Amino acid sequence: MPPSFCGAKVSCAPSKESLLRRTSAPPSREAAREMATIAQEWTRDLLVVQAGGAALLEELRELAGRVAAGSAPVRLLEQAAACADALEALEQNGNGRLQLERLFLRLRESRHA
Repeated sequence: MPPSFCGAKVSCAPSKESLLRRTSAPPSREAAREMATIAQEWTRDLLVVQAGGAALLEELRELAGRVAAGSAPVRLLEQAAACADALEALEQNGNGRLQLERLFLRLRESRHA
């Protein structure tokens, strides 16, 4: 039986389809840019940690260390390129939702390559 929150049944791991259905409006270009920037900053921190430096956000340093240790440098560089491509497309008036979908698909493909 799924856990409940305030009487409502919730799933611990919602499917991609259910998440898309819950989205009532696509993200604005600015919101998409912010999300892509966060992904880019996280990727940068992972690369820095792999090179022996420290992640910028102190709260995430331990997590960054674990993720960086389990990631191949070439995969992180692919992830960095995907973030840069998404940000460039958004600067050129790319659709926010489509650019995020493209970014997240590339990130997933990179992790499972």
